[in-house]
Amino acid sequence: IMHSLAPLLQADTKKRVNLIELGPGRGTLLKDLLRVFMQFDGFKERIKGCFLVERSPKLREFQAKTLQSTFPHLPFTWEPIIDETLLKTS
Repeated sequence: IMHSLAPLLQADTKKRVNLIELGPGRGTLLKDLLRVFMQFDGFKERIKGCFLVERSPKLREFQAKTLQSTFPHLPFTWEPIIDETLLKTS
């Protein structure tokens, strides 16, 4: 994960990114990653969206409580399946 995101953490890049997690469970991995990434200047502005691919309504509710309470300024979206539109970078 860090290898893929390392270029985005550099202060001189303007590239925007969608963060996508498949099967996010309780949402703690994404929460921990975001907590670290927010320490880099300008990273928050580079996030286009945070997508969680989750089918379970109960887990979606738990993830929302975990993530939205910690990062209310980020755009979280839940999807039941992954499709091409989530994978587009532009």
